[in-house]
Amino acid sequence: MTLLNDAPLSPEDVKAVGWGDFQTLAQNVARSLPNLPPTSPMLLTGDWGAGKTTMLKFVAAELAPTSTSVAGLLGHPPIFFDAWLGEHRGGILPAFYEALVEAAGVLGTLRASSTDLARQTTLVRKAGLLLRRALEATATLDPRTILQAISKEALSVNAQGNLLQAANDFVRTAWPERQPIILIDDLDRCSPETVVTLVEQIRHLVYRASDSGLRFILAVDRDIVTRAVAQKYEGIDDFDANRYLEKIFPLSVRVPSPGAAMPHVVDYFVDSIREADGRQNFTPEIREHLRRVFADELFANPRLLKRCLNRYLLYREWGGARLAEDDALLAIKWLAATDRWPDLRRVFRRFKRDYWERIARATLLDRTDMPGPEAEKLRKSTGLLTWLQNERIIESQTDGPRLGSAYERLKGIDTAFMERGQ
Repeated sequence: MTLLNDAPLSPEDVKAVGWGDFQTLAQNVARSLPNLPPTSPMLLTGDWGAGKTTMLKFVAAELAPTSTSVAGLLGHPPIFFDAWLGEHRGGILPAFYEALVEAAGVLGTLRASSTDLARQTTLVRKAGLLLRRALEATATLDPRTILQAISKEALSVNAQGNLLQAANDFVRTAWPERQPIILIDDLDRCSPETVVTLVEQIRHLVYRASDSGLRFILAVDRDIVTRAVAQKYEGIDDFDANRYLEKIFPLSVRVPSPGAAMPHVVDYFVDSIREADGRQNFTPEIREHLRRVFADELFANPRLLKRCLNRYLLYREWGGARLAEDDALLAIKWLAATDRWPDLRRVFRRFKRDYWERIARATLLDRTDMPGPEAEKLRKSTGLLTWLQNERIIESQTDGPRLGSAYERLKGIDTAFMERGQ
């Protein structure tokens, strides 16, 4: 049995499935990045699994000096930076500058100024770790007070200013003609508590970008970052998290949905599994169901598709019965829905029919009296309640809102998957 990895699609994968809008947007972004003002970073947004990392890889390929594209011929080298890894290495600023030094070395343009940058980076990393420990020990104190109490090797304004100046000198020396374009990924993988801190560090980085000539593009799930920002500043009246982000990132681009390409993505993955296994794991009927389900905009997500294919394969490999034709389509939809909205399955299993009937009444009668916090969380899940109605899991009948015919069928389908660990 061959399972699909959870890695983002490669540019080669995108070309193979004919996701033309994606390729076109990547080329346009790559062509535009060298012309951005250094202080106007671009925000690349999209849902989990929608293709943000893939887009960055595609843009990097277009920007590479060896590329025959217009952007590549301009000679702005792309540098990837993983914000999530940087956050766990003593702070995003020192980690970022270390990445610059490493990239310059790979390009064979490392200059003597990197010695000063490395020294400053080490100093600030040490200070960042000291600051983190101090904050953990005295969480109620003003961080500025703690900062002043730390030794002279702490992350003082002077130390950070020295770091920024050393970095700017280094960038201008290592890349005297065409400064790099920085592609930052995985900011939204950080915990909500640290997302805002990282955004504010990036803001500080971008503020000084005009001195270095660096340009930035950040790939994030905007909704996750917006919620984190709103949570931190919830005590401020009329605070608008979206406006906050727009001030830092005045330019925004959204990853296009695969749309009409999703049936081709289904075939691409199913065929790759068949070629690796040498056997037919998906009947023509199941393949057609997959095409139909993942063509829906709610589920048109390559990573979501991979996970559902893997779950179906494990179900069958571990002895799960072949799904009855009447239930097969609903079962594929259920796999997609419970991966799309993880809370759905937990609530479905935990609560009995009466609880779900109360959800149906609150939903269809446009009332706010959900039966509990778990149901309220489902209400806030984008698209979920509409999907439950479309699939007749909840529906309006002559005697009022009720659970629909699909509810009992799903109980049996979910039990079958659960018995096989899925």
